[in-house]
Amino acid sequence: MAARGLDAQLDTPQFQQLAATIGGAGAPISDVFFTFVMYVLSQLVAGAALVSALRARGEEAAGRAELLLSTPIGRLRWALSHLLFAFLSPVLLLTALGAAAGLTYDGDVARVTGATLAYLPAVWTVAGLATLLFGLMPRLATAVSWTALGLFLVVDLLAEFKLATGIVLDLSPFVHVPAMLLGGSSSPVAPLLGLTVLSVTLGAAGLALLRRRDLMPSG
Repeated sequence: MAARGLDAQLDTPQFQQLAATIGGAGAPISDVFFTFVMYVLSQLVAGAALVSALRARGEEAAGRAELLLSTPIGRLRWALSHLLFAFLSPVLLLTALGAAAGLTYDGDVARVTGATLAYLPAVWTVAGLATLLFGLMPRLATAVSWTALGLFLVVDLLAEFKLATGIVLDLSPFVHVPAMLLGGSSSPVAPLLGLTVLSVTLGAAGLALLRRRDLMPSG
């Protein structure tokens, strides 16, 4: 019922054209609207995951990591705790957002929550990339990670409005997320599994590099 009401509210020539551009001809306006909203929110969740993944670098730069690692807490355990939080907190955030959207949208909480959680592997990939950069180039990790997220956002917007094609689109993990509400993929498992494997690989590589380098406080 809520979805039909939203379709009526957004039934304007301008939004019909936007819905056709994003979702294709005949796509329900409400489905396109909520797909775009969930995409934007997933970017915000990715930013939160990035902050969590880079918190270890903040402790290292401030010199607190050296004090922590002088205790029985090992370097890998210390970094892994930050990475796990960066991976687990988006699960809770996206689940809550999806459930709330489902209740507002059409009462089909499971359907909308599932479509929202489809963005989870892309968010994990952002956190994994930050961890890799933290292990590889700690002093540049924060700047490069946020720059990468900004570039993903630009690529995603180009993709949404069909303004870019080819290899440019492959640069963002979010582009590979199927639009579940729009039936964006007949087999959504493959891209989501691929992104999940990529995120775990990036995170594991970052932890391995961290074990082999010296701590680098700022200054």
